[in-house]
Amino acid sequence: MIAEVAPGQAHHIDVNVINGATHAYEVRVVDGPHEVGEVVERGSSQDLERTAFELRNTNQVSGWFDPTDDSVDFNDFFLFANHFGTIDGQPGYDPLYDLSPNNVIDFDYFFIFADNFGWRLVD
Repeated sequence: MIAEVAPGQAHHIDVNVINGATHAYEVRVVDGPHEVGEVVERGSSQDLERTAFELRNTNQVSGWFDPTDDSVDFNDFFLFANHFGTIDGQPGYDPLYDLSPNNVIDFDYFFIFADNFGWRLVD
């Protein structure tokens, strides 16, 4: 196990990844000693969604926050805007939107986002 997240937390950022290497994760939902939730079959569409979510968390394409499409677009902008101006420890702060981690989501990161606006994962 590399991490355990608190109830209600929707993501984990693995700070021990190696650039250029492929990483695979298995996510399990537990309630105390019992595993709950459905089993996701490897290679299924649900598994691929989790893979996309993992790629999104590594910020390989800065600003891609919406795993329902393959581009940095207005959906991503509105997600980013919801967290703009927050600082670590404040309600609404989410490190996923801290594009150059320094515990604050400010104009520096807006410009990083803007530089990548319009990019697609295939680009």
